[in-house]
Amino acid sequence: MIDITNLIITHGNKTCLQIDALQIPKQGAIALIGPNGSGKTTLIKCLTGIQKINTQAKLLINQKAFADYNNKQRAQLLGYIPQRFNPCWNQTVEELLALALSRTIVSSGVMIKVCQRFELMELLKRHWNILSGGEQARVLAAMAFMGDPALLIADEPGAALDVKHRLQLIEHLVAYGKQQLAIICLHELDLVFRYFQKVLLLDQGKLIFYGSTHDLINNPLLDQTFGVSFKRIKQNEGYLLYPELSNP
Repeated sequence: MIDITNLIITHGNKTCLQIDALQIPKQGAIALIGPNGSGKTTLIKCLTGIQKINTQAKLLINQKAFADYNNKQRAQLLGYIPQRFNPCWNQTVEELLALALSRTIVSSGVMIKVCQRFELMELLKRHWNILSGGEQARVLAAMAFMGDPALLIADEPGAALDVKHRLQLIEHLVAYGKQQLAIICLHELDLVFRYFQKVLLLDQGKLIFYGSTHDLINNPLLDQTFGVSFKRIKQNEGYLLYPELSNP
């Protein structure tokens, strides 16, 4: 579904992202990980059209250049949960969800189901600026899920959420990957190795691993990339990782 070749993003003399070749199938939940400054957000900006790509690069989604999709087609193709969202307007939750729905081809009944999933029914008449950070995060997630997009991208989703709603959101995203493609940028490696089967690992702007979490968990590349020594404890549903500084 996603086909990337010769992607290079630079700022001044610094190469922020370089991916020679990457192919991702049309279904699956994929965790995007890496240290700060590794290129995760830059890659997300490329995939969402926020970042203009170099002329030599090829970025295909469903065998079509992403640049060739018009705004309406992109809205139907892509769902995006940003890391931060600070609108200058103050609409109600219901108005925001209706706006998200208007850009899709799904029926209006979907809105009720999504609201129930993210516990938004009691918030529909509230305005954006009086919502808590966690409530805003749930609204953003609902807007992204609204159109059943072929590609759902989340940049550190639910950082403002409490533990319950954060885990629920991760579970929703992983479940979504059973039918469509979801790419989720995360810092919590415990969640990555508990919930995800596939992972993209970036370091210093380069893709250094793409494959199964099973293959990465015991790979010393994980420790080297994050600059720590991980103690790995196997659990029924994944691993607990306890980082220790390699050179305290």
